[in-house]
Amino acid sequence: MRTPGPQPDTPVPHVRHHCHDDLLWVIVLSGDIEDAVVALVEEATLRAERATAHLLVYDLDAMGFCDSSLLNHLLRTARRRHVVLAGTNPFMDRLLDVTGVGHVFTRVATLDAARSLTTDERVVDDRQ
Repeated sequence: MRTPGPQPDTPVPHVRHHCHDDLLWVIVLSGDIEDAVVALVEEATLRAERATAHLLVYDLDAMGFCDSSLLNHLLRTARRRHVVLAGTNPFMDRLLDVTGVGHVFTRVATLDAARSLTTDERVVDDRQ
């Protein structure tokens, strides 16, 4: 169980994004992603959806704690776009296991593995 308040050695929450070859949009999440920070994730997601990228990848490697507000955002996004979760995070893994919605997302170990998905026609999804 997570204790309340700032956690030692946890980076400040940060969301950054970039596009790769018009096929892959990566949103990197770092630090603790809780309700107040999800607005930044939503903003980055909207930018990605307005772009021409097909795959939407959330890089979880630098993310600390996350709560159900992030999971809810990811589920809403997955209704509109193919969502890939790259990297591992024990909090997200637990949320996906407890809620039973892990099958909604493509999960890969690394960002490089996510990049390789753009060559697989079964995975590329151009829903707008």
